Amino acid sequence: MKKFDRAVAVYRTEGLGGLTRRLKNRAYRVVVALQRGLRRPVVSSAYGIRLAANWQDTTFRFYVYGSYGNYLSDLIAGIGRDFHFMDIGANQGLYSILAARNPNCRGCVAFEPVPGTAALLRKNLALNAVSGSVEVIEAAVSGQVGRTVIHLNESHSGGASLRSSEGSTSLRAIEIELVDAVGLLRWRRIPGLPIVVKIDVEGHEPVVVKELLKSSLAEDISMIFYECDEAWLDAGSFETMLRDAGFRKFEKIGSGTHYDVLAQR
Repeated sequence: MKKFDRAVAVYRTEGLGGLTRRLKNRAYRVVVALQRGLRRPVVSSAYGIRLAANWQDTTFRFYVYGSYGNYLSDLIAGIGRDFHFMDIGANQGLYSILAARNPNCRGCVAFEPVPGTAALLRKNLALNAVSGSVEVIEAAVSGQVGRTVIHLNESHSGGASLRSSEGSTSLRAIEIELVDAVGLLRWRRIPGLPIVVKIDVEGHEPVVVKELLKSSLAEDISMIFYECDEAWLDAGSFETMLRDAGFRKFEKIGSGTHYDVLAQR
């Protein structure tokens, strides 16, 4: 009866759609547990894509369980006109794959500087038959060209950061390539098509956006979806920079001091 009572409570507060989503999530977790138990090399994700198994990584598990929510995935799937997609901080490729599967996407570029993660990204592109639609650039976007150190979290590839992390024992450092505004042009695109940008760079967002706005891509950028953690990003100043560049609509997704934002012109 307790389970029935909980189901009734969910139905009353979230409606039939909410109840259906919760039931699907429960069923999917059973499927995932079976996949993991069988040690399958390729795993189905809640986002409807295939992934190379990488269970020790938190970001991979977020991909599998749908932990990032559906806002951005639904937004990408719903774009009904020709567009380009720029994935800065692509990790293992979730949003690059989803963009490439939209028939209106005329090209996608994925920036991922960590060699091991970039290898998984390429493998996942192949598993989803979109390798020919996504250009992978194994570099980080920054204000200079050359090489620098990035700090890696061994259990969470999404925590890789150009910010120093003194005193942390869970991080190791490797050298990666950097590109600037000029390097942002290292991909094939159709000039004039709107560009949708996703940025997830763990606190390096202001530098990335400055380089974007300095490049010849700037006037074609129609949307920027970015992560905001107020522990390291001044949300107000960052929004002001985007408003000065012509972005007028800002939608906050989430609550508290760690959330996502969609900026649109």
